[in-house]
Amino acid sequence: MEYINGRSCIIRHIVCLIFALLLCSAACPPRARAGDRPDSENTFSRELTHDGRARSYLIHVPPGTGHKEHIPLVIVLHGGGGNARHALLNTGFNNKADAEGFIVVYPNGSGYMNNAMLTWNADRCCKYSMDNNIDDVGFVEAVIDDVSAKYSIDQARIYAAGFSNGGMLAHHLGCRLSRRLAAIAPVAGCVTTPHCEPEDPINVIMFHGTNDLNVPYNGGVGPRALVKLKKKSVEYAVALWKHNNKCEDTPHTRTDGDIRVDSYACPETGTDVVLYTIAGGTHSWPGGKRVFFVEDKPFEGISATDIMWDFFSSHPKRTTGDRDGE
Repeated sequence: MEYINGRSCIIRHIVCLIFALLLCSAACPPRARAGDRPDSENTFSRELTHDGRARSYLIHVPPGTGHKEHIPLVIVLHGGGGNARHALLNTGFNNKADAEGFIVVYPNGSGYMNNAMLTWNADRCCKYSMDNNIDDVGFVEAVIDDVSAKYSIDQARIYAAGFSNGGMLAHHLGCRLSRRLAAIAPVAGCVTTPHCEPEDPINVIMFHGTNDLNVPYNGGVGPRALVKLKKKSVEYAVALWKHNNKCEDTPHTRTDGDIRVDSYACPETGTDVVLYTIAGGTHSWPGGKRVFFVEDKPFEGISATDIMWDFFSSHPKRTTGDRDGE
């Protein structure tokens, strides 16, 4: 969550911190010391140690799902300054998991406080996690392994979505963890990885508003950006994933009101790259819930969560044999 420059930026940052602390005290449990601990119905808090650090995440297992085999797994990454609880409330992924029968996890980033004002290290961003060289790629993989040890996770259907700084990490995971992930879904997040060389092709679906003042659609430093990083454009991200996946140059484009959808087929690798552009859209999760009043109001014309799951469910990880038609 990045805000306006100068005094206004400081005021809004303090307000956001206060609300993050309130959210944490009201809804974030203390870190579990061992095993699973109930957080709310069918949602648990888990802790693991990675790279010498105690890390935590929330996991939601829909009723009856935990005993099934080949369960899809969706990883949802909060924005900078948020936490796992914020991502849960903001995206509504628990309801989608209940309806469709997959497990969803919400990892916590790192910060000076256990459960508030957390960030992700997406190589060039952001704040505490970057400054302290936190291994968030390794942490996400450790979460995958931890969940897979407890439940029968379909290793061909593991997906990562993220908002803002979490969207940056989703891109970064696509660059660094493509051997484990079937698809990524960044929302309002740019590519921050300077040398992105994925091991495998990976499906990509992106959402970005043209009036995003934090992570500008056309790149640069947003007028409401707390982190003064010159950000790459959405066009850069599309070009990167098109090149990686050996996609066709010309997209199939459709428009519906304020929404333009550009879909790039990549038949050589059996993947797809899709971009949802929201005309006038701001820095928010489309169809999501605004948790703090200082956040931008989400665009209500589509549900990014619903669209993501439709994309995920039709895009398992492809093997070399699949791509060769074997």
